[in-house]
Parts: sequence; C-alpha cells; structure tokens
Amino acid sequence: MIGTAKTTSRDLRHAGVFIDHAVLTEADLEWLGTVERLVLWNVSVPPDFLSRLPLLWWIDWRGGSAKQNLGQIGSCTRLRYLALNQIRGLSDLSFIAYLSNLEMIKLYGLSKIAILPSMKGMTMLHRAQLGQLSSLSSIGSILAAPNLRELELHNRVGVSPEDVEMMRSHPTLSTFEWYGENIPVKMWKPVREAVGLPLTKAMYPEAWFGLAD
Repeated sequence: MIGTAKTTSRDLRHAGVFIDHAVLTEADLEWLGTVERLVLWNVSVPPDFLSRLPLLWWIDWRGGSAKQNLGQIGSCTRLRYLALNQIRGLSDLSFIAYLSNLEMIKLYGLSKIAILPSMKGMTMLHRAQLGQLSSLSSIGSILAAPNLRELELHNRVGVSPEDVEMMRSHPTLSTFEWYGENIPVKMWKPVREAVGLPLTKAMYPEAWFGLAD
C-alpha cells in the first residue's frame, strides 16, 4: 500500500480503518481481512477487492474519481452503511440497487448524478442523507424505500412536486429536514413546510449504529 492508514482500535475486527491517498494492492487483503468499517479518501482499489473483505459492512468513500473501480461496491452485499462524497466524474450509481441490506446511505457532492436507482427493494433502509446533488431533479428513487424513516437534505438537491406528495403520504417516513445554508430560502423552506413532518436530527453514522467513539 502506498499512503497512510489509521485504525480506531488495535483489533481490526472492531476497528474503523481510515486510508488516505493510497494505492491498495492484492497484498493488502491480508491485513484488511478482519476489517468491518472502511473509510477511503482518494484511494485506488483493485477490481473486486472490497467484496473479498468478509466482515466489511461500512464503506465511506471520499474524493478521487469515478475511475477508481467504484462499481465493485455493488458486490459488497453485506453493507449496512454507504457514504459517497465528492467523487469526481461519478455519474452512475446503479450498483447501489444491489445493496439490499443497507440501513443508512449518505450521498454528497456528486455533481454528475442526474438519477438515482430505485430503492424499492431496500427494505432495511431507514435513514438517507443527500446533499449538493446539483444535477438531480427528483428524490423519488430514495422515497421508494418502503421502510424509510428519516430523510435529511443538504443544500442543492432536486425535489419535485411529486416528491413532496410522496413524502406526505409515505407510510413510514417520520422526520424530514432540509439544511439550505448555501441555497435560497425559497428553494427549501416551502418544501419543508409542505411536507409538515417533525425535523430530522443531524446525526453521525456512528451514533446511528450505536458505536462508541
């Protein structure tokens, strides 16, 4: 591996491993074999590498570009948490549709994403955080998740009138918030008022999953 790696404990089985600006190789499979949570910051990963980590249930992929084999995430069917943040050129998220065990998803700063895959089959998905998806015109695909409970939007996200009705009639959605610090008030406030749900509380994924600091 070229770069740096940090762990949150000595036992990788329970650790969150942070890898920063690195190039992983097949040799790294051995020391990552017991990792459960992985944060990748501008990291190059060999094809099918992540699916060969048997305990991996958390991926937080930040920076870099769409050329870094992100499609392999679709083979990580044990994932319960996925975050994709500011990945240049990423325009296809179809691989997410295979992650039927996801409980929480966070998508931020993906300017090329114009459509999200339907999450109708994601019965475990309970919390979604979407932000700065400037090419997106609708969040209906997320609202298709039948047991979604909490939805949090940040800055520029496309929300259609149909989306508002879906939120109002969704059988399990119980909280909604739109933090619009960097967009006009007229974009987010009328939507928040029309949906009329209690406000979603900001929450780190560690808190959501009950993990210690």
